[in-house]
Amino acid sequence: MGNKEQTLSFVENWGHKTAAKNVVGRRIDYVLISSSKRIKMLGVRLLAPIKSPVVLKIRILDLDTQKFMHQKTFNVDPKVVNNVIFYYNFKNELHIKRSGVLLLMLEVIGGPTYTYHQAKTSETGEDGIRVSISRNLPIEVQRLISYPENSQPAMLLQGIRYIREDKELSCYSC
Repeated sequence: MGNKEQTLSFVENWGHKTAAKNVVGRRIDYVLISSSKRIKMLGVRLLAPIKSPVVLKIRILDLDTQKFMHQKTFNVDPKVVNNVIFYYNFKNELHIKRSGVLLLMLEVIGGPTYTYHQAKTSETGEDGIRVSISRNLPIEVQRLISYPENSQPAMLLQGIRYIREDKELSCYSC
């Protein structure tokens, strides 16, 4: 019997989803995630553009190895997405080992996107896996990354899709 696919939301309180309807330009969101058990991350849920296309740049950094596990830049048109959130699925599997930490980074350039008011600090899935979520980057993490010039902080990463891994392996991206 295989493990069931799970979704995890970073949203504690949605508030007014279109609160950033007039915010344009470069926005950035950083989320640190760790897990109580090894999981295979299948994709991320992102907040969609409201009225005009945007360019998204997603990067995922393994803090243990200080290597990027994933980097991709792509365009998103609100006419195609037609929802508040959409899924970005990884072509290659990304693994988070127990007690490992990944930094998810999303940069948006262009028109306004949907947003939410308050983020969770942790979530426990149906399978008992506890995932910790933080936007407070320690100083040593801030030194590893460069903030895009003229960027504003924003809540753009909405959640992840994952499945539980039954055994611990020594690699992250197999």
